[in-house]
Amino acid sequence: MNEWSEPKTVVAIGSLFIGAMGLLFGVLSYRWNRHESRRETIARILENLVRAAQDLNEANALRRKIDGLGKSFPNPDIAMEATIRIRSGMEKYDELIKSSHRSVRDAEAAMVVSVKLRT
Repeated sequence: MNEWSEPKTVVAIGSLFIGAMGLLFGVLSYRWNRHESRRETIARILENLVRAAQDLNEANALRRKIDGLGKSFPNPDIAMEATIRIRSGMEKYDELIKSSHRSVRDAEAAMVVSVKLRT
C-alpha cells in the first residue's frame, strides 16, 4: 500500500490543512480587528521619521547661519544685535533638536507597538 493513501497520512494532512487555515484566519481577523494595516503602521512610522529629518535639516541650516554670524562678529560686546540673533538662533536650534528627538522617539514607540501587536 502507498504511504500517501494510508488513513493516518490523510488525517495528518487534513489536520495540517485545517491548522494552517485556522492560523491564517487568526492572523487576518486579528489584523482586521485592530483596524490597522501594515501600510498604516509604516506610514505612521515614516511620518515621524520624516518630521525628524526635516527638523534636523532646519536645525543644521540654522546652525550654519549662527556660525557664520559668530565668525562675522567675533567680539560680542561690539555687535549686540548679532549677539541677540545668535542667542535666539541657539534657542530655536535647541527647540528643533528636541522636536526631532521627540519625533524619533514617537517613531520608535510606533515600531515597538506594531511589533508587540504582531507577536
